[in-house]
Amino acid sequence: MIRFKTVYPRTMGTTRMTPMSKTILRVALFALGLLMVPLVASQWVDGWSWHPGAFVVVYVLFFVTGLAYALIARRMEHRVELQTRCKGRPSAQG
Repeated sequence: MIRFKTVYPRTMGTTRMTPMSKTILRVALFALGLLMVPLVASQWVDGWSWHPGAFVVVYVLFFVTGLAYALIARRMEHRVELQTRCKGRPSAQG
């Protein structure tokens, strides 16, 4: 009986996302989800009509705000990690 060895190329057809790319994707999808609220409301509520440009502006606002929050939270998490890592070391001031 002949057995064939299956070769799986490491990079062919796979995409590896960095943590930053994952964060950007999550924020983009969350902003899109938030944008569904005014989209559905504009279909059901009389007198509420947004132009397509308004949806773009609101999406950009949601995305920028969410991305700023995610980046600040990541930076603060890194800062707390550094503080707890350095807590047991003697200080050089003294």
